[in-house]
Amino acid sequence: QDCNGDCFGNAFLDDCGVCSGGNSGHTANSDQDCSGECFGETIIDECGVCGGDNTSCADCYGTPNGDAFLDDCGVCSGGLSDHEANSDQDCNGLCFGNASIDDCGECTGGNTGLVENYLQDCNGVCNGTAVIDDCGVCSGGDTGIIPNADQDCNGDCFGEAFVDDCGVCSEGNSGHIANSDQDCNGDCFGTAFLDDCGVCSEGNSSGHIANSDQDCNGDCFGEAFVDDCGVCSEGNSGHIANSDQDCNGDCFGNAFLDDCEVCSGGLSDHEANTDQDCQGICFGDAVIDDCGVCNGFNVNKDCNDDCFGNASIDDCGECTGGNTGLVENYLQDCNGVCNGTAVIDDCGVCSGGDTGIIPNADQDCNGDCFGEAFVDDCGVCS
Repeated sequence: QDCNGDCFGNAFLDDCGVCSGGNSGHTANSDQDCSGECFGETIIDECGVCGGDNTSCADCYGTPNGDAFLDDCGVCSGGLSDHEANSDQDCNGLCFGNASIDDCGECTGGNTGLVENYLQDCNGVCNGTAVIDDCGVCSGGDTGIIPNADQDCNGDCFGEAFVDDCGVCSEGNSGHIANSDQDCNGDCFGTAFLDDCGVCSEGNSSGHIANSDQDCNGDCFGEAFVDDCGVCSEGNSGHIANSDQDCNGDCFGNAFLDDCEVCSGGLSDHEANTDQDCQGICFGDAVIDDCGVCNGFNVNKDCNDDCFGNASIDDCGECTGGNTGLVENYLQDCNGVCNGTAVIDDCGVCSGGDTGIIPNADQDCNGDCFGEAFVDDCGVCS
């Protein structure tokens, strides 16, 4: 049996007297430390050194077999140091320097000789074109401000001068009164002016004739006017309009009002007082009749229209006598009937018509007036 009690086994006692090998389950001399001492405490450190303290292979951070190293600034970096190599260098490569990357991505400050953000314009825009203008205002570039926009038209910063309506720089320090080049109508460099009545006149667009508001007497906004005779009248002229017209409306004419107040003479075509009647009454009804009698109504005419004549109306209504040449009642028949048919028959008796007498009723059968002959029984005039 071997030391492990196995017949024909291979186990044996190692240098430390421990059954090892075979079926013992123990590696021979595994109880020796690195120095060969049984059950000793000396061990191989992380650097592979028996009884070492791990420093022989430690990096700058003290990590055995570590990756830490001294960077260009002599600072332990990398590995487990939690320090980035050369992180103590500024952007210009100077250890513990003050240069830094500015807002434009440029290394400035420190020993660079460059001012921080030197590429920014006054508006803070990198590589921008904004500049401080003559008024000390950051303008141009992305500012939205036109350079020297704070200058007035006279070139004065924050001045009050401005371009007036005529395009002339005025007020402020310009020495020019705004719109003083406008005439009274507001036209620049125009020729309109205030006339004697204070009204803007003439020029290019006033539309007003100078002093056209004066009346004919020269009074502004007066009421005098030239009347129909060409004479300045009314208002303050002291002249009554159309007082130089006669009653016919003719200037300086000779027409006048007659006794009937009718315009007569001159060019009126009216004879004075022709509107008086024969009694001298204006517009009266009295007239001289055909017989020359005022208001006689021709009563002095006879029926034949003869003044102071003797003709008269006879019993038949006919004008007879006088100068008519007609005998009174010439239209009566022998019975006195106007336009009657009674006549004097052969016996001198008025008969026929309205007489009731048969003509020649006084003749006998023999034709003798008032005779005694008669028709006998035999029908013979006897």
